[in-house]
Amino acid sequence: MHTNHRSLSRSHSSWQLHPLSHLHRHAFCCLCRSVFESWRGHSLIELMLCMLLLAVLLCAAAPLWQPLLLRTPITLARDDLLNDLQTARLQALQLGTDLALTRSGHCAWASNDAHDWSCGWQLQRIDNQTVLRSHTLHTPMQVWIAKQASLTIYARGELGTVGTRWQISPLGAADADSYVVCLNSAGRLRWRMGSTCS
Repeated sequence: MHTNHRSLSRSHSSWQLHPLSHLHRHAFCCLCRSVFESWRGHSLIELMLCMLLLAVLLCAAAPLWQPLLLRTPITLARDDLLNDLQTARLQALQLGTDLALTRSGHCAWASNDAHDWSCGWQLQRIDNQTVLRSHTLHTPMQVWIAKQASLTIYARGELGTVGTRWQISPLGAADADSYVVCLNSAGRLRWRMGSTCS
């Protein structure tokens, strides 16, 4: 009877351990399955669908980006012209002499007209023609100065003729995509979109 009781207790203890080891095996299998599924990645069809969706979005956004890309170079040219005009005032005051801002260089997209500043501009002394600074435009565009071919900056820092204006526009673009920089009667510079100062 004592031996049978011991064998029964052994079988009872082995019966208690069996469900516990089964749970461990089940948890290990689930862990391995989740790891292998995370390594599986995406199928070729899923990647092709993502690429197709991206292409559709790019085609839809292209008309919105095109005017911005077209206007960026002329916006930079406008800002550079305004900065150079203000710098010319300071240099005229420091040197105590009259300066002139004129067209500079030759490029494929500019004409030979002295009013055409599409290649850039340069600041020089009027007395000895020494070039103090120059700015070259590397992007094809049209920069046209109206009223006279050059601008005089006087020794007292005053900018030349009232009514002088620069038209800055992309090549072949409408006036709506252009900027105009104007010198008003008070000798102040201002800019507007379009082709007129008013």
